[in-house]
Amino acid sequence: MNKRLGCIGGLVSLVYLGGLCILTHERWSKLLTMDLNAVGDFLAGAFGPLAIVWLVLGFIQQGEELRLNTEALKLQADELRQSVAQQRRLVELNNEEQAARREYAKPKFAVQGTQILRNAERTLVQLEVQNHGATCTDARFALEPPCAWGDLVSAQVVREGDIRQQMLSFESGAAEVGEVRMSIEYIDAAGVEGLAAFQVILSWGPDGVSVVVQREPAHSL
Repeated sequence: MNKRLGCIGGLVSLVYLGGLCILTHERWSKLLTMDLNAVGDFLAGAFGPLAIVWLVLGFIQQGEELRLNTEALKLQADELRQSVAQQRRLVELNNEEQAARREYAKPKFAVQGTQILRNAERTLVQLEVQNHGATCTDARFALEPPCAWGDLVSAQVVREGDIRQQMLSFESGAAEVGEVRMSIEYIDAAGVEGLAAFQVILSWGPDGVSVVVQREPAHSL
């Protein structure tokens, strides 16, 4: 664009100067006898249009440079947006990977309960806890209210596939409906403390006790 405008300006200047010379070649001798003010007026009038042409070409050149700069800024802005989007995606992928690792490191407990004994004095319900997830350490079992038949294991390693059993003891006929909360505090494979809790709902009937286990939302300590 610079070369093209320069060529146009040079061509216009040559044509204009050539025409000016043709129109004034017989009057050059009069310039020597003219007053300086008149000479100045002549030169201003003669070269004024040429100056206007170069001024217009300069404005055109500035506009073209401004357009190119604007396009370059737009390209830089697009590249910056793409870079930000890529960085955001990398962060999201990293967060997803970290979340998947944290989830993979957690144990996954499942609890089932069945009645194994009922007589006039006592009802015994067996809870079976199985880990279907990662190995955890320092597992601590607790019951609210306390109703365990025997001591709960307070600290142990629970590996994938391991089963732990706990006997619940109730006085027969003490209540028609009961509810027990079992909580398991642990340290998962990533070294993060966690808690799994279950609501064990017991319903007494003429044929025995039915057991329904509901899991509470898991969370880290």
